[in-house]
Amino acid sequence: MGRNYSLQALRAIAAVLVVFAHTITQINMASEINGYLGYVLKTIESLGGLGVYIFFIISGYIMSYTTCDKKGGRQEAISFLKKRFLRVYPVYWICLSIMTIGWAGGIFLKSHDYSIYKVIASYLLLPFSDPYSGNINPILSQGWTLMYEIFFYFSFSVLLYLDVKGLKKVYYLFGFYFCVYFLGRFNFFPWISLNLFLQKPSFFLFILGMIFFECQDVFRHLFHNYLLRLFIVVICIFLLFYVFDPNCSMKPDFIMYPLSALIFLLFNSCNINNRTLNLLGDSSYSIYLTHGFIVLLFGNIIKRLDVNYNYALLFSSLPFIFSIMIGVYFYKYVETKVIYKSKLIFS
Repeated sequence: MGRNYSLQALRAIAAVLVVFAHTITQINMASEINGYLGYVLKTIESLGGLGVYIFFIISGYIMSYTTCDKKGGRQEAISFLKKRFLRVYPVYWICLSIMTIGWAGGIFLKSHDYSIYKVIASYLLLPFSDPYSGNINPILSQGWTLMYEIFFYFSFSVLLYLDVKGLKKVYYLFGFYFCVYFLGRFNFFPWISLNLFLQKPSFFLFILGMIFFECQDVFRHLFHNYLLRLFIVVICIFLLFYVFDPNCSMKPDFIMYPLSALIFLLFNSCNINNRTLNLLGDSSYSIYLTHGFIVLLFGNIIKRLDVNYNYALLFSSLPFIFSIMIGVYFYKYVETKVIYKSKLIFS
């Protein structure tokens, strides 16, 4: 199947949103900023969620796209999981190991105290919640999204094993996700971490991506209408302005969920093939995993030097740009080689 360059561009934008949001998060953590500016900067953090939700939708779409002509069965399910694990785990383990060694050496996250259980759970991408936090918070914080990816891969592999085709995959997976989400909301399971993990409805976005693939001809036909595309763009702009309105009574997530879906549909209906965006899209996983080191360093510097938030905002472009550059470098010289070697070893 041909490559969808528009989704590569969307991957690039999603990664940039996450880096931008996390850079601003460090400024918010270092300074207490009041007034409308403080509200805006706090709201910008939700753009990181928007980037993650776009990634989830893309993942659901791509998994359906790359397996639609597969025959299914046990071997196909195992092959699928093997490919996905080799894509996710080795590179993640490198970044997690750097963070863990840095923590053990007193370089990163000095105020944190990690148990051996948390370390193991972080490496395996299993939900783990510290008693005092009440959140799923692996050592490499970006790992929480990868936990949902792994959860999706396992459940999707079952559909491959059963050779479920078309929209039936959507029905079955939605039924399963709805059940576990409902049980998690009522703390049915004896493990607090599992209940917390299942209470977040983000994994339904994978199903949305699957729906967009199965019904892509309908959506593309609709979005060929220029006026409809223009109308959707206006809605997206309105939603963005609305979330930055101090009088907005809705939680940002309730706006970011539909916004991520509309942005996906817009990009998937266009023909975007830009060399820079393609490179950033290819590098998006590396950017996502490595940017935390740069923004954490930025956060530590502005805290230790007690930098005024005006100057912190002025210089925030530096960690942002460096995060993108290092992510691209890491993709070219580490990620591609690690994945290639992993495939050779486990093929």
